[in-house]
Amino acid sequence: MGIKPRRSCYQTALTLLARRDHSCGELVRKLEQKNYPEDEIQAAIKACQRLGYIDDRRYADIYSRQLQRNGYGRRRIRQMLKSKYVPEPIIDAAVENRCTDAMEESRCRQLLHKKTRAMSGDRQRFNDKAKLYRYLLSRGFSPAVIQAVIDEVESNGGSEWAPIET
Repeated sequence: MGIKPRRSCYQTALTLLARRDHSCGELVRKLEQKNYPEDEIQAAIKACQRLGYIDDRRYADIYSRQLQRNGYGRRRIRQMLKSKYVPEPIIDAAVENRCTDAMEESRCRQLLHKKTRAMSGDRQRFNDKAKLYRYLLSRGFSPAVIQAVIDEVESNGGSEWAPIET
């Protein structure tokens, strides 16, 4: 059994991109972990960009849309894009386009409703606002948005807090 020749940096980049989209910075980090020389990494990245296989703006838009659909708020989307090594100006643009104040409140309201419905099986009135607040905060919603949505629910008689009879 012979030794397999090492794959080129470009081939490795294509294999990684075939599995899923990556940001430019994320792909660089993965290639560095495989101990490719810096000049080979840069050449592979430039070739992938030239061919349209890597586009940080497209990646940020698609990933932020996915996170938004999964119920994450502006702060969490920003954090997740940053963890994927997306440049800050691109993060700002993606968050600005995806997360208007009205959309943010609407998503927070939907998540609150879903969470209170899921907790309604406890057969007790759920009024632990602090627990809901922490949950929504962990999903990336700002304290101001959370408080506005909770206040809105309370001003509507708090029907969201009561268990739903089945």
